[in-house]
Formats: sequence, C-alpha cells, structure tokens
Amino acid sequence: MSTVQVVRAGEPVVRSGETSRRTQGGNRGGNRAGARVRGIAARVVTWVFLVSGLLSLAMAVHAPLSDRAYSAPPLVVDLVFATSWPSLGYGTVLLLLARSLARRKRAAWWTAVVVTGLNALFNLVWDASAVGVPALGLLVQQGVVLALLVLARPQFRVLPSRLGVRRAISWAGGALVVWLAVGTALVLATQETSGALLSRIWYAAAGTLFSVDSFVIFPDGVLVPAWVDVTLNSAGTVLVLLVTWFLFQPAADPAALGADEERLRSLLATEGEGDALGYFNLRRDKTAVFAPNGRAAVVHRVVGGVSVVSGDPVGNETSWPAAVAAWRAQLAEHAWVPAVVGASESAAAVYHKAGLQVLEVGDEAVLDVEAFSLEGRAVRGLRQAVNRARRAGTEVSIRRQREVPASELAELAAAAQEWRDGRERGFSMALGRLGDPCDPDLLVATARTADGALAAVLTFVPWGSRGVSLDLMRRDREAVNGTVELVVTDVVDFARRNALRRISLNFAVFRSVFDRGSRLGAGPVLRLGYRVLVVFSRLWQLEQLYRSNAKYQPLWVPRFVCFERTADLPWIGLAVARVEQFLPQRRG
Repeated sequence: MSTVQVVRAGEPVVRSGETSRRTQGGNRGGNRAGARVRGIAARVVTWVFLVSGLLSLAMAVHAPLSDRAYSAPPLVVDLVFATSWPSLGYGTVLLLLARSLARRKRAAWWTAVVVTGLNALFNLVWDASAVGVPALGLLVQQGVVLALLVLARPQFRVLPSRLGVRRAISWAGGALVVWLAVGTALVLATQETSGALLSRIWYAAAGTLFSVDSFVIFPDGVLVPAWVDVTLNSAGTVLVLLVTWFLFQPAADPAALGADEERLRSLLATEGEGDALGYFNLRRDKTAVFAPNGRAAVVHRVVGGVSVVSGDPVGNETSWPAAVAAWRAQLAEHAWVPAVVGASESAAAVYHKAGLQVLEVGDEAVLDVEAFSLEGRAVRGLRQAVNRARRAGTEVSIRRQREVPASELAELAAAAQEWRDGRERGFSMALGRLGDPCDPDLLVATARTADGALAAVLTFVPWGSRGVSLDLMRRDREAVNGTVELVVTDVVDFARRNALRRISLNFAVFRSVFDRGSRLGAGPVLRLGYRVLVVFSRLWQLEQLYRSNAKYQPLWVPRFVCFERTADLPWIGLAVARVEQFLPQRRG
C-alpha cells in the first residue's frame, strides 16, 4: 500500500527522514537555549549572594554605613539590603555560599533556598509587626531570587561531601545545643533587668545564631553586659562558619585502589612500556578512573579539592582520551580542580585536547644502559666517587625482592625507616612498599661495608619489561662517600646482564633553569629565576636533586604539568606540595 504525501500550497516539501532530524535539531537548539538561560540565572543568584555578603561585612565593620543604609527610602532598603545583615559571621557565610554557588554545588543551592526563604519570612513577619504591612520591595526581591534559584536548579550538579555533611550535622546539632545552654546560662547570670525565661533564651539564641545584637531582633527589655553580647556573637560566628565550611567543602575520593589494583597491574603487564612512572600508579592512596572499554585509566588522588594525577594514563594509548574524558566527568560531578604532574609529551597532548593548559616543569633523568660508561672527563667526579667506595671494601648485592629472605627484608625495611631523611619527599616517583609481597619484581640493591654492616638500600620498580625506575634511596649517614654512586653503577651492570635497556633515576624540577641559569651569558630573567630557585633549594633540595642526577650524564626527558585555569595554580601548588610532603598532611 503506497503512502500519499499531501502538500498544501506554500508549504515546503519534507523528504523522508528530514522531519525527525529537524525535530531533533530543534530539540537540541531548545536545550542549548534553556541551558544558557539557566546558566545566566545561576550567575545572577551567585552575584546576589556575593554582593549581599560584601554589604553585610561592610555594615558590620562600619556602623555609620549601616545607619545610612537603613535610613534610605523603604523601597531601596527592601530591594538592596533585604538579604544583608550587619554581621561579620553572616556576611562571611554569604561569601562562602556565593563561592560554592559559583562552583555549582548542590548543597549550596539548597542552602541558598533555605536562607532566602527564611530571610523573606523573617523580614515579612518583622515588617508586618512593625508597620502593619509587608514590604512590597522585599516581596519582589526575595521572590525574584527564589524564582531564579528554581530556574537554575539543573545547573547545580556537584555532589556534596558525605564527610562534610556529617561534620556539619554534628556541629549544628551537638555544638549548637551545648553553646545555647552555655549562652542561656550567661544571660541568666548577668542580666540586669527582669524578664520572661523564654525571652532570655531567645536572646541567647539570637546572639548565637545571627551574631548580631539580640535586642535589635527581640526588643523585650533583656539587658546584659557588653562582654556577654561579644561572647555570644563570637561563638555564634565561629559555629556558623564551621558548619558552612564543612557543608561546602569538596568531596574526597575513596583514596584506595582496592580491586582496581589488579586491573591496573594487568594493564601495566601488557601496556606498561611507555611511562617510567606507570608502576607508581599502584600506590594505594590513589583512585583509578577507567575508560569505558577498560583498556586505560587515569589514576589520581584528591587533596583539598584538587585531583592530582602523576605521570601518564595507564594502559593502551589509543584509549587515553576516553580515560581522560571519564576522569573529567568525575571532576565535574564533584567540582574538583584538575592537575597533572609529570606528564610525558604524548600524554600532555591528550590532556591539552581535553581542555587543559600545558607547561613544561622539569625533566626526568633516564640512563641508557648500553650507552652509559665511566670513561671520559665528563664523568670524572662520578668515577672517583665509585672508586673511593670500592677501595673502602663496599660490597653491592642486587636481587629481585622475591629472592631476598624475609628476615633480610625486615632488616632492610627497618634500616630504610631509620635512615629516612625528614626532608625526603615523594609521590610522583615513590612507591615505598619494600617488603610487600605484592611487588615481587621490585629490584632491591644493597650496599654493605667490609665487615658486613648495611650501608645503603636502593629499590627500583619495574618499567615495563625492559627497564626499572628508582623508588627508594636511603643510606647510612656514616657510609663512605660514593656508596650510592657505586650502587647505581652496579645496577647499570646488572641491567646489561639481564636485558634491561633503561633506568629512570629521578625527576628534576626546573632542570633547564639550574642548568643554564648559572652559566656565563645567561640572561637577566634566567639569572633571576635561578637565584629564586636556589633560595627554595635550601628548603627542598631542588638543585641538589638536579646535580645528583646530572653526574650520571643521563638523557633528559621533558615532563609537563597540565591545568585548566591559571587562577587554579595556587591551589594546585598547595595540593602538590602536600602530596609530595613539602607540607604537613591532613585528612581530605
């Protein structure tokens, strides 16, 4: 049976399939327009709370401004100052709320709705009791804000931190009850006028919750010394800020590989030849995000709302973009800031295509086993150090961890812990699992003195099937100079005998600045950068690390840091400093 298409005069002919395509296109256009409108609404409410917070702080700090504000025409007061209170605590809460709204946090949206609703209800009740009629300007202002919040709700997708919510509830519940009891007791003990018990409780509650002079809200004749008001307000401010901070703090990842460790080991076994940092992704304080096909993963750790990735994605290079996309989707769910440290050039290109900026930050020192030699003037200092250690009778032993007796492994682990330098750092190139049976292929190199005393312990993790990467380097402070250099050169000989072709020693931050900044003819900018880094090296041994690698005459392989926005760099710097242990660790 044939289908007859009826076309009326003046109507365009629509061929088969075009209707659905046009409908889909129209839907997509409508969705984009709706998303644009919702985005504008979200930005508007963010600015409303930001301005309200600034006004609240300004009026709290400068009393004449508060008096002038409330002496303005009623319509101006209702429209401009309706969401503002002269309170340091309340103003700071609004600023935190504005920041979290800007990051599209769902908890911030709910808080904004509650604050707006309560603020409108309270002011309406107050105006009705004071002047007999509700303020029209207030109705307009609060109604518009609530309407914009409802319109923008789909924009707020960022999930809250469960730990933060639990902390917020515990502080809001437990600490608030305790402090209200203490505040009420203070009011009862210091009041200078008589009044109903309920009024005095309300006075303490208002001073604690709103951090403003309570008689402004409840003018019922309760009068207490000024220090009581200050105490109530200060405690209430701290309490509200703590609750708000916990409620809006970024969610933390589980920070545990769990069952994903075996999946990563499988990927490293088949696709682990490319990145010298690949095996360090097995650290158990990291979390893996896999590509949909499971053939690649981005491994990261979240610190202070920053998702720190070290090195390249694990797995097949053709699946890296999908893994990066999955990682970016998880970041969007939690408003985490992306940060990649030590990416290779090929991985940096993938991250760049995913929307991140790329900056060269240093170089990885890699020894070519076949090309390495102790002959020649360039390695004269290294050769002398090695010979010095040999003449002292130092003996080197190199084995896989599975070949080391358990009793000796315990001795090595104890010595490594005892020799740990308080300034020693590690995250990007540190595994720290000497003695763990899950890492049988760990290369363990030890040095002992002529009388058998342990002098140094070095460990190397596998780098695919043709190389190793330095993990742990510890030595006795009393060991003869050149002990570590002897161990490294013997590891090179071991590698030649066992068909290993490359050894990754370490990562030198700003290597090119240290290399060229001290040379004759260096430009003023380079010299200035060198001098600044020398100052930081006194704390973090940056130049010493470069010099200790340079004496082996390695190949320098550039490594990159990837980030989304320049404004995020301070937070990224703090997060990286924490994971690399330049700063003290804390939870979350």
